[in-house]
Amino acid sequence: ATTLVIYYGAVADVKELAKFDLIVVDNAFKNLRDLKKSIEGKKKTVFGYLSIGAVKETEPWYPWLVEKKAIGGKNGDFPSYILRLDQLRSDFSIFEEAITRCFKDFDGIFLDDLDLCKTNNYADEAKKLITYIRSKFSKKKLMANRGLEFLEEFADQIDYTLLESCFAKNGKEIKGGPEWALGKFTEASNKKNRKLV
Repeated sequence: ATTLVIYYGAVADVKELAKFDLIVVDNAFKNLRDLKKSIEGKKKTVFGYLSIGAVKETEPWYPWLVEKKAIGGKNGDFPSYILRLDQLRSDFSIFEEAITRCFKDFDGIFLDDLDLCKTNNYADEAKKLITYIRSKFSKKKLMANRGLEFLEEFADQIDYTLLESCFAKNGKEIKGGPEWALGKFTEASNKKNRKLV
């Protein structure tokens, strides 16, 4: 079985992270070089975190998004703001620049908050952005988090799907629970005739 760990801290014991096959860390993770060295020659993939549904003020691309008026309201209780992909009018060059600069040493990109794209009516723009990232960075693995409502529309562009917080949140079942989430996952896998892990 493939194992996964997600760690959003700035530093960590790389020996612990290296025990997993798929490793997701923040794009500003300080121990990346040590982590990569510890897994060299092993079939492991390290993903850098990139939200395409929200953005923190600390992200290097935040000022550019402000300039493009692509910052929406507060993202609930999280320390981030809704990313207004519609305001970019398919000009995704900032993401190309950000990935080139901040993700160059990662094997893949963990695309988070796809559910926010759907909730805020930016699903079409999110699909375009995912396709854009895939075309510009074809050698990097892509993992999408959530966005099950429109997963089958971009499944052919990604390598992995994570079903984080798709069954329950804060102890309460979410929109149809496991049956709904796994059904959407299976539909996308079958429609694209590919296995989504």
